[in-house]
Amino acid sequence: MGASSAFSSPGRAAARFAAAVLGGVTWRIALATQLLGLLFATTDWLSRGEHVATRRLLVYLLCAQAVMAMFAMLAALAGDEIVRRGWRTWRAFVVVLLCASVANVVARWMLDVGFGVFASRHGPAGMVNDFFDVGLIWGTALMVYLNRQSTTRFLWRLRDDELERAHAERRVIASRIAVAEAGMDPALALRRLAEIRELYAAGVSGADGKLEELIDALRSTVARCAAVERAAAQRPETRW
Repeated sequence: MGASSAFSSPGRAAARFAAAVLGGVTWRIALATQLLGLLFATTDWLSRGEHVATRRLLVYLLCAQAVMAMFAMLAALAGDEIVRRGWRTWRAFVVVLLCASVANVVARWMLDVGFGVFASRHGPAGMVNDFFDVGLIWGTALMVYLNRQSTTRFLWRLRDDELERAHAERRVIASRIAVAEAGMDPALALRRLAEIRELYAAGVSGADGKLEELIDALRSTVARCAAVERAAAQRPETRW
């Protein structure tokens, strides 16, 4: 039972990672990469001589560049995901570029066999060329994308920190305002105290009752101020 859960945990982690990568695929990203692949394939085909640039070769180059563009897109999204999970950008770049290069070698070999061009591409030498094609054609774009995403996440974190600091300052100000509104006016308290003193000086019997009322009012004011401070500190801040 323990061994089964140990094996299933990496499997679930891999499934969540794959879902996160595939979830980042949008039609804009897919279209942009495939258009670039189409451009690379057409340029390569047009650079061949008349006797070499056949329609069959054009179809082969279109398929090869489409597959390479797909691997480059998935490598960029996978690299961004592992950077988001804590990896350094350069390390993620190296890992995903190697994976995309190996996948491109396998895919090009299958295309070579399917189109019957394996012998004309000099066998292993063509595989080595396929391995480095991903880095030469897509490496710069991949690194730029990863750096851009890292910078964007840093700026968003900085913005969130600034917003949190601003919200904390607003809560403090709101708490002070609420305490000031709930408190007793010092001038009023002094006037009432002066009145009570005059009552004592005149020997009026109601002076004790007035003094007790003032003391109760001051106690309730202190309790009310403390309650307002606690409520202001616990009040959730609305973000727009």
